Amino acid sequence: MSSSILLYRSTGTTFTAPFISGSQVGATTLVGNWENDWAQIVPFAFNGSPFLLFYRKTDGAAFTAPILSSGQVGATTHIGNWEKDWVQILSFNINGNTFLLFYRATDGAAFTAPILSGAQVGATTHIGNWENDWAQILPIDTSFPSPNTNTLRRDVTFNDNTPLGGWIQLTLDHTGAFTFSGHIHDSGFDPISFTIVAAIVTSSGLTYGFAFSGKTGGTFSGGSRDSDWLCTPTNTFKDSNGNVIANPNPSIAANWDQLAQLTQESLSWKIAAQDLTAQGVEDFAVQTLEQLAQQAASQGAQALLAFILA
Repeated sequence: MSSSILLYRSTGTTFTAPFISGSQVGATTLVGNWENDWAQIVPFAFNGSPFLLFYRKTDGAAFTAPILSSGQVGATTHIGNWEKDWVQILSFNINGNTFLLFYRATDGAAFTAPILSGAQVGATTHIGNWENDWAQILPIDTSFPSPNTNTLRRDVTFNDNTPLGGWIQLTLDHTGAFTFSGHIHDSGFDPISFTIVAAIVTSSGLTYGFAFSGKTGGTFSGGSRDSDWLCTPTNTFKDSNGNVIANPNPSIAANWDQLAQLTQESLSWKIAAQDLTAQGVEDFAVQTLEQLAQQAASQGAQALLAFILA
């Protein structure tokens, strides 16, 4: 098998060139644009040396190439067609370490490789022929355990000329503990009172709401332009009837597997920039929570609505 070197110009134009005897390199061949025509699949290690695995988008031709000490890429090796010749079966876990199991479609040769930190793949191990030497008996659970905490954060902005902006953050813990924090800044002339409601909805439709009511100062009056809050389990959260909400909360702990999977986009919010009475704050929070749940296409039950009033 002949060897060649892969190189590209800073503009992205990419070439290969064969190695001749010694360290000489032969005539280059244009192989397209690195960004547009090629896809890097994953870096991996073999016998302690780092390699790249990549393929050509136009025809799926796959290659490996060693990463040299200088950061350059060494001779490429053609390993067939990525889409047609290779099949990833599953990922699995042994003693807390995650591995990939895959095989070559052309001859059934099967391999395992550990997933290293940074999503790199370690040295492959040939484990025989997938069709002849192995039989899958039943599906196995390849899911990973849920993390112990989940922190969701979103920016708060206005579409009109209201001079308020900032962020909110919700941190949930597998024990049921929750922390609701945020920052609102007033860049206008006048002080502004506000109420903000944040909501999350689980995959089964349970809705959790968190509300904070505060005030910011303006240029000429009202005190500080910033309203900051950090409401932890040591603070007192209340529901819409004035009852104290447990924190840690048993509903969060009981539904942790769902809550742990929520992403940043799962945290929705709505803010009212006006001075509301205590009853007005509660009405706004309840109505907002219903609206946000409907936007998330939730038909489930309200699990929690926690108020903090500054």
